[in-house]
Amino acid sequence: MNRDEKIAFFQHQIQIHLRLAFKPEAFSLWEKFPVLYLPWEEACSTRGCHLLIPIDQEAPLKPQKPWRVPFGGTTLTLWNPLPPPRGNGWNNWPSPNQTLWYYHETGSIIPAWNLFSNLLDLLTLREERELPVRDQHGRFPFSESPRHQANLLQVPAFNEAVAVLLGAVIGMTTGNSPRLDVTDWLLPTAIVLSHDCDILLGNDLITQLIRFYRCWSPLFRAKLPSLRQLYWMGVNSLWNRKYYFNNLAGMIDVERQYGFRSIFYLLNGQGGRFGARSGTKIIREASQVIPPSWEMGIHYNYDTYLEPSRFNQQLQDLQNLVGQEMISGRSHYLRFDPDQSFHFLAAQGIKFDESVGYPDFSGYRAGIGGIYAPLKSTGDPSFLELPLVCMDSNLAKEEIEEAGNSFCRLLNHLEKIGGVMSLLFHPGNFHNPEFPEILGLYARLLDESYLRGCRCFTPKELIDLFASSNLEK
Repeated sequence: MNRDEKIAFFQHQIQIHLRLAFKPEAFSLWEKFPVLYLPWEEACSTRGCHLLIPIDQEAPLKPQKPWRVPFGGTTLTLWNPLPPPRGNGWNNWPSPNQTLWYYHETGSIIPAWNLFSNLLDLLTLREERELPVRDQHGRFPFSESPRHQANLLQVPAFNEAVAVLLGAVIGMTTGNSPRLDVTDWLLPTAIVLSHDCDILLGNDLITQLIRFYRCWSPLFRAKLPSLRQLYWMGVNSLWNRKYYFNNLAGMIDVERQYGFRSIFYLLNGQGGRFGARSGTKIIREASQVIPPSWEMGIHYNYDTYLEPSRFNQQLQDLQNLVGQEMISGRSHYLRFDPDQSFHFLAAQGIKFDESVGYPDFSGYRAGIGGIYAPLKSTGDPSFLELPLVCMDSNLAKEEIEEAGNSFCRLLNHLEKIGGVMSLLFHPGNFHNPEFPEILGLYARLLDESYLRGCRCFTPKELIDLFASSNLEK
């Protein structure tokens, strides 16, 4: 992207976020305020009531000198500080030790951190485009992220920056200093619930072989075998839908009690260890269980990764099975390429994707708790990405109480700055005593979201929301 494309991309993401996370007057106020995107030296010499965002300061790949600043009942985490502007009349605001802004006596302000480059790098997944490490599935491991090494992966940097920018505009519009609280301008936190239907029958060959291995593998460590695995093999041999397909209706019923709805991503196509395990007949039956006001999407099969002919075959077969168009999806095993996948998916007709997430960590892979348009400057601007934040298997690695607290901690922060919490829960983990550590967790997370007044969106609702808005395209 050239300079103008970067600025347009950045502005468009802020517009999307303001529309979804803040009251309408916040968007109107932002659009009217003089925000200038300038080279550093020009920004430092500009005077008057302007919000000045330097655009020519390259950010290092490894975050530098993180610091924290109180804001609206929570704490922001910033990194890559900008040097104090040269010249007289500049002050650190609100204080030298907790600086958000360089504030000039004439009214102009400059962010104290490399806001523009930091956010562009996050939204374009720079760290994994430049770092070559991949796991056996071709995925970028969270442990290789420089942000993880700096303990920053659970920081929604984009959300925090927009809250700070809006706080500045609100304060400066009223003739005061930038505000440190925007909670009265926020809409309730949004949540998007999704379910990857990887396994709908508990007796498929691969699942049974995995149980068999779990049963006897302790012997290799001089421990007693886990004979409980033989019990589950027997249960699902007799009742193959128990704790899997039968959980679909249970999840829908719990969501309905809270006034929430979700999307089910259906996996069809090639079978095998990393492919579809349950066959096509059960997919058709699943589509008949899912109510019309819930949604269905495609769970891109493992072998369709960046393979247009295979992808289109899976998509066409799935649409024929369920009798409706599929425009939302997520990749099986979260396989995703930061350079190619956005373009690839948009070219296949996908309008809403949820593949940008870590398979083994709850956090912000793209630095945002919300949706954005990754192809604003280089492709279809109507394509939306909602990065995955929380997944059941990640939460289950902790104790149940702490898992709930982990979710709540992330949600609590978004409540103070605005954003979207995305949550993936597999049907086989909803109510399955084979995994006691996760029993009841989904209902507790929904209960917590309901008590906090969260708004619930489905992908199609978000697509329609921004298709009907007057956002600059």
